[in-house]
Amino acid sequence: MVFLSCFFFSCEDDGYADYDAGQTNTKELSGEWYVSIYSMSGEELSGYYLLSTYNTADNDNTIFVDDNENLFPLKVKATGDVENLNFSTTDAANLYDEEGVATITEGLIIPNGTKASGSRTVVDSLSFQIELANDPDSPYIVAGYRDTGFAEDDH
Repeated sequence: MVFLSCFFFSCEDDGYADYDAGQTNTKELSGEWYVSIYSMSGEELSGYYLLSTYNTADNDNTIFVDDNENLFPLKVKATGDVENLNFSTTDAANLYDEEGVATITEGLIIPNGTKASGSRTVVDSLSFQIELANDPDSPYIVAGYRDTGFAEDDH
Protein backbone atom coordinates (compact mmCIF):
# COMPACT_ATOMS: atom_id res chain seq x y z
CA MET A 1 0.00 0.00 0.00
CA VAL A 2 2.84 2.41 0.89
CA PHE A 3 4.60 1.59 -2.39
CA LEU A 4 1.44 2.26 -4.41
CA SER A 5 0.80 5.59 -2.67
CA CYS A 6 4.41 6.71 -3.32
CA PHE A 7 4.10 5.70 -6.96
CA PHE A 8 0.76 7.49 -7.31
CA PHE A 9 1.97 10.77 -5.78
CA SER A 10 5.28 10.74 -7.67
CA CYS A 11 3.35 10.89 -10.95
CA GLU A 12 1.68 14.20 -10.20
CA ASP A 13 2.96 17.08 -12.32
CA ASP A 14 2.45 19.71 -9.59
CA GLY A 15 1.89 22.40 -12.22
CA TYR A 16 5.02 21.66 -14.26
CA ALA A 17 3.11 20.31 -17.25
CA ASP A 18 2.67 23.87 -18.55
CA TYR A 19 6.28 24.90 -17.85
CA ASP A 20 8.22 25.87 -20.96
CA ALA A 21 11.97 26.12 -20.41
CA GLY A 22 12.19 28.08 -23.65
CA GLN A 23 15.34 28.71 -25.61
CA THR A 24 18.12 31.23 -25.33
CA ASN A 25 17.95 34.36 -27.48
CA THR A 26 21.25 33.45 -29.15
CA LYS A 27 20.72 29.75 -29.85
CA GLU A 28 21.40 30.25 -33.58
CA LEU A 29 24.85 31.66 -32.72
CA SER A 30 25.64 29.08 -30.06
CA GLY A 31 27.52 25.84 -30.50
CA GLU A 32 30.69 23.82 -30.30
CA TRP A 33 33.10 24.36 -33.20
CA TYR A 34 36.33 22.85 -34.42
CA VAL A 35 38.42 25.74 -35.68
CA SER A 36 41.91 26.46 -37.00
CA ILE A 37 43.92 29.68 -36.93
CA TYR A 38 45.10 31.27 -40.17
CA SER A 39 47.31 34.23 -40.96
CA MET A 40 45.64 37.13 -42.77
CA SER A 41 47.21 35.80 -45.98
CA GLY A 42 45.50 32.42 -45.46
CA GLU A 43 48.41 30.35 -44.19
CA GLU A 44 47.22 27.71 -41.70
CA LEU A 45 48.93 28.27 -38.35
CA SER A 46 47.34 25.53 -36.24
CA GLY A 47 45.45 22.28 -36.26
CA TYR A 48 41.84 22.09 -35.11
CA TYR A 49 40.81 23.19 -31.63
CA LEU A 50 37.48 23.23 -29.83
CA LEU A 51 35.85 26.68 -29.56
CA SER A 52 32.49 27.39 -27.93
CA THR A 53 29.95 30.13 -28.52
CA TYR A 54 27.14 30.46 -26.02
CA ASN A 55 24.74 32.93 -24.44
CA THR A 56 25.52 35.06 -21.42
CA ALA A 57 23.42 34.99 -18.26
CA ASP A 58 21.63 38.14 -19.44
CA ASN A 59 20.07 36.11 -22.29
CA ASP A 60 20.18 39.12 -24.58
CA ASN A 61 22.05 39.43 -27.88
CA THR A 62 25.44 38.93 -26.17
CA ILE A 63 27.46 35.72 -26.56
CA PHE A 64 30.70 34.40 -25.18
CA VAL A 65 33.38 33.38 -27.66
CA ASP A 66 35.41 30.88 -25.66
CA ASP A 67 38.36 28.83 -26.86
CA ASN A 68 38.29 26.81 -23.63
CA GLU A 69 41.91 27.94 -23.13
CA ASN A 70 42.98 25.88 -26.15
CA LEU A 71 44.12 28.57 -28.60
CA PHE A 72 45.22 31.98 -27.38
CA PRO A 73 43.58 31.68 -24.64
CA LEU A 74 40.38 33.64 -25.34
CA LYS A 75 37.07 34.25 -23.62
CA VAL A 76 35.27 37.47 -24.56
CA LYS A 77 31.75 38.80 -24.78
CA ALA A 78 30.61 39.70 -28.29
CA THR A 79 27.45 41.31 -29.60
CA GLY A 80 25.46 38.96 -31.79
CA ASP A 81 22.98 39.59 -34.57
CA VAL A 82 20.85 36.44 -34.67
CA GLU A 83 18.92 37.47 -37.78
CA ASN A 84 22.10 37.88 -39.85
CA LEU A 85 24.12 35.21 -37.98
CA ASN A 86 27.05 37.49 -37.24
CA PHE A 87 28.90 38.78 -34.18
CA SER A 88 31.65 41.22 -33.23
CA THR A 89 33.27 43.05 -30.33
CA THR A 90 35.76 45.88 -29.91
CA ASP A 91 38.39 46.01 -27.17
CA ALA A 92 36.60 43.39 -25.09
CA ALA A 93 38.14 42.21 -21.84
CA ASN A 94 39.66 38.77 -22.28
CA LEU A 95 38.49 36.84 -19.24
CA TYR A 96 41.35 34.32 -19.62
CA ASP A 97 44.02 37.04 -19.82
CA GLU A 98 43.87 39.81 -17.21
CA GLU A 99 46.05 42.13 -19.29
CA GLY A 100 44.52 41.35 -22.66
CA VAL A 101 41.74 42.74 -24.77
CA ALA A 102 40.43 41.39 -28.04
CA THR A 103 38.63 42.77 -31.06
CA ILE A 104 36.56 40.38 -33.18
CA THR A 105 35.34 41.50 -36.59
CA GLU A 106 33.55 39.78 -39.45
CA GLY A 107 32.19 37.04 -37.18
CA LEU A 108 29.88 34.96 -39.32
CA ILE A 109 28.03 31.65 -39.22
CA ILE A 110 26.95 30.16 -42.54
CA PRO A 111 24.28 27.44 -42.29
CA ASN A 112 25.43 24.30 -44.14
CA GLY A 113 28.49 26.30 -45.22
CA THR A 114 31.14 23.60 -45.13
CA LYS A 115 31.90 19.92 -44.58
CA ALA A 116 33.35 18.41 -41.43
CA SER A 117 36.95 17.24 -41.80
CA GLY A 118 36.49 13.51 -41.22
CA SER A 119 32.92 12.45 -41.97
CA ARG A 120 32.46 15.06 -44.72
CA THR A 121 29.03 15.79 -43.22
CA VAL A 122 27.59 19.12 -44.35
CA VAL A 123 27.56 21.43 -41.32
CA ASP A 124 27.49 25.10 -40.38
CA SER A 125 30.71 27.06 -40.76
CA LEU A 126 32.07 29.75 -38.45
CA SER A 127 34.71 32.36 -39.15
CA PHE A 128 35.96 35.61 -37.67
CA GLN A 129 38.98 37.87 -37.57
CA ILE A 130 40.60 38.50 -34.21
CA GLU A 131 43.11 41.03 -33.02
CA LEU A 132 44.68 40.54 -29.59
CA ALA A 133 46.15 43.69 -28.06
CA ASN A 134 49.07 41.82 -26.47
CA ASP A 135 49.89 39.65 -29.52
CA PRO A 136 52.07 41.48 -32.06
CA ASP A 137 51.47 38.74 -34.66
CA SER A 138 47.70 39.31 -34.72
CA PRO A 139 45.26 39.78 -36.40
CA TYR A 140 44.33 36.23 -37.29
CA ILE A 141 41.49 34.49 -39.06
CA VAL A 142 39.72 31.79 -37.05
CA ALA A 143 37.59 29.40 -39.13
CA GLY A 144 36.02 26.00 -38.79
CA TYR A 145 32.90 23.89 -38.58
CA ARG A 146 30.16 22.98 -36.12
CA ASP A 147 30.78 19.84 -34.07
CA THR A 148 28.96 16.92 -35.68
CA GLY A 149 29.14 14.54 -32.74
CA PHE A 150 30.95 11.99 -34.93
CA ALA A 151 34.25 10.75 -33.51
CA GLU A 152 36.02 11.09 -36.86
CA ASP A 153 35.40 14.86 -36.80
CA ASP A 154 36.78 15.42 -33.29
CA HIS A 155 40.32 16.75 -33.25
